[in-house]
Amino acid sequence: MTKNNYYRLASILLLITSLLSCMETKEKVAFKLFNEGVKYSLDAGDEFEKGKIEPAFELNKNAIDKFLETYKTDSTHQLVKSAL
Repeated sequence: MTKNNYYRLASILLLITSLLSCMETKEKVAFKLFNEGVKYSLDAGDEFEKGKIEPAFELNKNAIDKFLETYKTDSTHQLVKSAL
């Protein structure tokens, strides 16, 4: 193998490794979705306290949708079942 081929092989291996490390795992995606759901839920509580019932219900629905999406992404998520 020539020196040039070694450089090509090393470059390809580095590229593949970089691509694989950038991919999000289902656990990371579920964590992100769950946190979005928690934010919606907290915002819903704030709106409810202000007497804004309709926005609170809409935010709560969004929270439930995020929790369901979390469950579909990773059914082993430790907190999503409690949130639902």
